[in-house]
Amino acid sequence: MTPAPLTRDTSASTANATLVWDLPLRLFHWSLVVTVSLAAITGYVFEDLWLDLHAYVGYALLSLLAFRLVWGFVGSHYSRFGTFPLNRTEAIGHLKQFLRGRSEASTGHTPLGAWMIVVLLGLLAALSLSGLILWGGQENSGPLADFIGYRAGEAFEELHEILANFLMFAIVGHLLGVVVETYIFKHPLIQAMISGEKPLRGGAPKSAPSFWHTLGGAVVFAVVAFAMSYWISTANAATLPSPTVAPAVPLSDYAAQARQQSSAFDGFSADRGQTFFYATPGGGKPETPSCTSCHGDDPRKTGLTRAGKAIAPLAVSVTPSRYTDPAKVEKWFRRNCKSVLGRPCTALEKGDFLTFMQSQ
Repeated sequence: MTPAPLTRDTSASTANATLVWDLPLRLFHWSLVVTVSLAAITGYVFEDLWLDLHAYVGYALLSLLAFRLVWGFVGSHYSRFGTFPLNRTEAIGHLKQFLRGRSEASTGHTPLGAWMIVVLLGLLAALSLSGLILWGGQENSGPLADFIGYRAGEAFEELHEILANFLMFAIVGHLLGVVVETYIFKHPLIQAMISGEKPLRGGAPKSAPSFWHTLGGAVVFAVVAFAMSYWISTANAATLPSPTVAPAVPLSDYAAQARQQSSAFDGFSADRGQTFFYATPGGGKPETPSCTSCHGDDPRKTGLTRAGKAIAPLAVSVTPSRYTDPAKVEKWFRRNCKSVLGRPCTALEKGDFLTFMQSQ
């Protein structure tokens, strides 16, 4: 049996174009394109060097997704989730039609297009949330830093990478669909997402976008952006060390652990801690062969991450409250010992390090 030739619905191309996609939706779409592109570049290329930038791109992505969630209920007619043709029978029928070389134009989303949007938004949401957990757990940064432990953040690292790979496959599928619809079936999808206009089918649209949708979109996005920035800034401010807290270094717990690990333990040593701080043991990440890679040669001075972000001095004399929270200290050791040594630090190494910093 000879397959049907690739054809298009000519009635759609000859119909008058009408405004379908509102301006806020179009701005969201192209902002999402830029944001996801930046996230991919900073996540796959020099990921450690651009880690901080990757995190801020993630915040922008979360803001965009929060806006789209709200806009899916209060936007113009075709922007609302309720208008998505998600009926399974319609989607299967559209897929069969597509595979036979035909694709009927639609004023709003097609069934396959609607399902692709759901998949992409779902993956982006899961990717953003896993990244937020990872950022708070492993890097002790962001609004979840006080609530997520290192092990939880580490567990989400693999999930974050798997979701990123799934997203890349979904994006490739989306782009292929757009190319086929645009250049083979002659449905102006790209032009429509720029101008907002599509060929009209079935009479006048139920509710065309208006100026009030544009104004409403600006208000919704402003509220979402303010709420996101407020959440991030207040959470980060809450994690900053308070200079009014009395200096304290949690050595007693590490001493008890060191005695359990070795009966020869006879106390911590600032000299051993100094040697440990300046050593290049190997086994960790190539870009962090030593503690000094980020913290510099003088622990009393501000350090820099590989992305150029300032790190508070390690010395107790300069940052007296840095080691007052045992849980945060242990979280810090788990992250950085793995980075420099490629393994967890022993209790003796932790105690020696803290004793050295207490002497500075």
